[in-house]
Amino acid sequence: MNESPTPDEERTPCDYCGTPVPELWFGLEVTRPYPTSDGEISRFNREYVDLIFCNQQHAALWMQTALPALDPIAPDGDPVWHPHANDRFFWPLVITGAVILGGLVAVGAFTLLRQIFGL
Repeated sequence: MNESPTPDEERTPCDYCGTPVPELWFGLEVTRPYPTSDGEISRFNREYVDLIFCNQQHAALWMQTALPALDPIAPDGDPVWHPHANDRFFWPLVITGAVILGGLVAVGAFTLLRQIFGL
């Protein structure tokens, strides 16, 4: 099977230079403690930064810079979450699908009971 290379517009951009990364790329995950709203740092409260680079030199250059600023903290101590459009549509679609599936199961159960018991 002959696979064609992925077009540039479909490739993930390098987090350092912004050019599309080649098929072989370098990944970096940075984990750091995330303080709560009262300033306390817990070992369970972590922030993850996932990055992809087009080459090792760009990964090394990014590591020489300061880490990006932390997201703002809400009054309840959790990072402020800004929902994406996909997040807004996910649960309504899941609930709609569950209602439709439940209706189909009910119709199927009723039909099965009619066949078995002749209702």
